Amino acid sequence: MEMQWKCKDVTVETTSDTAVRMTFPEVWATFSVPYAASYFYGWDWDYYYDFYYSYDSLASGNDSDSRLLDICSAAKDNDVLVFTVGFEAPAAGQEIMESCATSAAHYYDVDGLEVSEAFSAIAATLMRLKLIR
Repeated sequence: MEMQWKCKDVTVETTSDTAVRMTFPEVWATFSVPYAASYFYGWDWDYYYDFYYSYDSLASGNDSDSRLLDICSAAKDNDVLVFTVGFEAPAAGQEIMESCATSAAHYYDVDGLEVSEAFSAIAATLMRLKLIR
C-alpha cells in the first residue's frame, strides 16, 4: 500500500506507515532549503536567516573550483602538506582535487572500500613527519 506524508510544501511517497530514514542526499533532494531552515531554525529568526542566506550565497561550478584552488595554494604557500581524496569523484572533481594536493603523490583517487586504504596511507605518512616549531 502506497502512502504519503506531508511536511508543509513537500509530499513524500512511501510504502510504510512509519518514519523512513533518509540519507543526506535524499533529504536535500526532497526538502527545500527554506523548509529545512524553517524546520530546524524557525523558532529563532537570527539562525533561520543565517542558515537560509549562507546556503543561498554558496558558489558553484567554476567559482567554487577557483576558491578551492586559492585555499589550497595559500595552504601550500605556508608549507602545509595538502592531501586530497577523490572518493568516487567524477573526472572534473578528480582533476580539481589532484590540483589541490601538494603533489600527484598526495592525491588519492578511490572507490568503495579503497577509501580506508587511502586514509591509512595518509596516516602512515603523517606519522613519519617530525613537527618542529
